[in-house]
Amino acid sequence: MNYETLPENPSQSGGPPNGHDHEQNNDACRQIDALMAAYAIGATDPEETAFVHARLRECPDATAALAAFSALNDALLSSTRPLPPPPALEANLRRALGARPTAPAEQRQAPGASWLAGWRWAAVWQAAAVAAILLLLGLNGLLIRQQQQLRNAYDQLAAQQTLRAEQEDAVYRLLASTGRRAFELPPAQEASAATADILWDPTLNVALLYARSFPTLPPDQAYQLWMTADGVRESGGLFSVDESGAGVLIFPVTRPLDQLDSMGITNEPAEGSPGPTGSAVVRRRFSGS
Repeated sequence: MNYETLPENPSQSGGPPNGHDHEQNNDACRQIDALMAAYAIGATDPEETAFVHARLRECPDATAALAAFSALNDALLSSTRPLPPPPALEANLRRALGARPTAPAEQRQAPGASWLAGWRWAAVWQAAAVAAILLLLGLNGLLIRQQQQLRNAYDQLAAQQTLRAEQEDAVYRLLASTGRRAFELPPAQEASAATADILWDPTLNVALLYARSFPTLPPDQAYQLWMTADGVRESGGLFSVDESGAGVLIFPVTRPLDQLDSMGITNEPAEGSPGPTGSAVVRRRFSGS
């Protein structure tokens, strides 16, 4: 239909509408009603859009329908469920767009078919846009999380390497020191061959523990060193032993070891304990304690 051949608004023609004009006005409103869903989402072509603009105010029902369709369109856009796009979506859209012919003006479809086709394409584009945005947001979130995890792992590794380098340097200085001292932690159980040698220097802030003939432990357990001074117990660190029962621990020294009340080693959970829970393997009490 050629919308430009319809008569103008009777209220603007200078006289009251007659029966024929009233019927034409009703026909225009029916046509606008058919276009309203597509018009609300911007899917009408220029000729249909111009027709609706020119005659919409004559059709109160169409005006109310426009408000309802606009609200529905907003609700659909805001409530679309996040769905991953089909793998072939991009290829199908490119193929469809590339094969879509441009129809000449004289072969344009009737208003009902035109707005339906436009609405379908608008729905496809809206779904594709929403899916693409959600996919990008999901990929960006995953990438950010992976980068943060890698950064955290790198920071932990760097801190461990720095601490290890500092400890190794201190041990080299301890082994080369002429003022180093040594003592032994004897077995705490009868008939046990377990012992631990402690090497330290009062001028350095680390000490070296070498365990010998310790019982092997399951993977969920480890040995923990305890030091007590002035009635306060603190952990010196965790270590494990090999099949022969030998193990090494480099631990910090915050006060001269000969000023401690006692030192001992117990078996604990692999993550360590706030206080001794296992039996003592080796133990030593210092003089004056």
